[in-house]
Amino acid sequence: MNRISLHVWFCLNILLLLSKVSPCRSLASASSLCESTDLPCKPENPSACQMKYFRLNSTECRDLTFDGKQTSRSDGDPLGTVELKSFFYNILSYKMTAFNVTFSDIKWKHLKFRFKQIGNDMKNTCREFFVLANATVSDMFYDCIWSNETYEGKPFFFEYEASNELLKIYKKFSFHVPYAKNVDEALTNVKDWETFSYVEAVSFSNGLGPTTFFLNWQPLPQKFSVDSYNVSIMSSDAGTLQVVHSINITCKNITECNYMYSKWYGTVQFGVQPICKDTICSTTTSLVFQVGGERAKPLLIGIICASFCIPVALYVIYMVIKYMAMKEVAVVEKIPKVLVIHSSSVAVHANVVLYLVDYLKNYCYVEPLVDELHIFSSKSRDPFKWCNESFKCADYVMVVASPSSTRKEVPNSVYQRTNVLLLRLLRERLAANHGKTKYFALMLPYSTDRDVPVEAENLRKFHFPRDLNKMLKFIHENRVMPKLFCCQVRDYKLYGKKLSRAIEEAQHYLKSSKAEGGASPHGTDAAEADFQHELLTLKRREPHLLSEVGGRRKESQKTAVTTAESFLDYPGDLESINLLGEGDEEFDGEMTVRRNKLIIDELSL
Repeated sequence: MNRISLHVWFCLNILLLLSKVSPCRSLASASSLCESTDLPCKPENPSACQMKYFRLNSTECRDLTFDGKQTSRSDGDPLGTVELKSFFYNILSYKMTAFNVTFSDIKWKHLKFRFKQIGNDMKNTCREFFVLANATVSDMFYDCIWSNETYEGKPFFFEYEASNELLKIYKKFSFHVPYAKNVDEALTNVKDWETFSYVEAVSFSNGLGPTTFFLNWQPLPQKFSVDSYNVSIMSSDAGTLQVVHSINITCKNITECNYMYSKWYGTVQFGVQPICKDTICSTTTSLVFQVGGERAKPLLIGIICASFCIPVALYVIYMVIKYMAMKEVAVVEKIPKVLVIHSSSVAVHANVVLYLVDYLKNYCYVEPLVDELHIFSSKSRDPFKWCNESFKCADYVMVVASPSSTRKEVPNSVYQRTNVLLLRLLRERLAANHGKTKYFALMLPYSTDRDVPVEAENLRKFHFPRDLNKMLKFIHENRVMPKLFCCQVRDYKLYGKKLSRAIEEAQHYLKSSKAEGGASPHGTDAAEADFQHELLTLKRREPHLLSEVGGRRKESQKTAVTTAESFLDYPGDLESINLLGEGDEEFDGEMTVRRNKLIIDELSL
């Protein structure tokens, strides 16, 4: 130790000794723990708690270890609170900045703390406290003088570790030592006051989360009447620090103010400025913190990319699995074919049947066969042959209860009265007791028992949509359907909205028709106009169900009209017709099911 250092050390110790009895200090050390020896924490109860003394600026203090888990205020204070304050100390005109550490609501049994200059570990002071297991200490404070004017403006750490039988926590704060002249309560100009602040930085141990900062600062003395403070956050990913966020915080009648901020990557610094009434007060800045380090930015980019790519990848995988499953199911599992028999004499009811067929096709793992959709796409395009072939290949026959019109209407179907032929075939099939095909009737919400054809009166009945689950179990013979199909009653509410609207329209139409009480029959021209009105309404409401006539018009007219007229004008008895199709060309099973195309050609009806 050189002569100058020895002189400074000697003078400082003399001043500290005199401070014990001098009345000249602005705020004197009031703690009973400032002796250079081990002492009881509480003189009034010496056996409850003991303090271990560490020599100032010693290697023993430098090498003191802290291995507790770092926690933040967001986790609460399970072992009590610790508050740090600065104050002005003056002895014989020798001014310095001192610190007060207050422990409140003590639940720990062992605590140690250390003040240490950043970049110079030998500038330090430590203390250690032990509370007996059966003793209780509610609070205590330590405000002994350990700094001098050479510490002013320097960055320091304050860290402590507290523990009991169940828990051990660790906290670490950083701060600049204020200049003594700027924390002297004798100051009269508020703009010269230096706000003391300290910051706690808490990071995830694995580095996969943001760093959370807890900024704490000491309010100005009450004589300055300052209740609000501006907190500015300066940040920079690369280059000069700039203010990126600013907020005003009110601190009134409290001993400490605080603010929390989180950041993933980059540089961050905090500034605290009192909001003074008649002047601009000085801003106190914290240390500059580097968040994340060199590897954090690529990691952050990776996390953002992963958060976007993983859902996309999962969706792609789901779609591939769904496609493969549907492809496999189509090969391994036979999709049940259901022949749908209905009357299209009422346009709105025919519309409901088309939506019903579409729903069964897309959501219920069923291949429906309907005259209006499939006759034109069949190989022969002949209604007679299609009816016979459909009965041969169908696994199930569904008779839809169809209301009759109270008015004389021209049917909308191109293939008029095909349902008559289908019902005749149904009667003969039932009489022949064919075991391969199963039969049932479907009651729609607006259907009545009178709407069920005589041929289907004794068939098993399902009410739609109430019995949808039962009907599908019957069709699939209680086999578990692929999970990719949403065919439960609860799914109908989500996916069957168009069908539900069509049913509501049919109910409204039939109710209004019933209210008319059966108007007088129209003439031929009136009936034709009525049909054109229904067709126009259908075109406007459901344009996707109507195909373009185009080049098909002539061929469709030729096939459909000829076969339909020959059926209606047949002079003999229907019993003489080869309804079962014996001797006809063998049906190859090739049918193209079209979801939403109804072939309605401009026929001379």
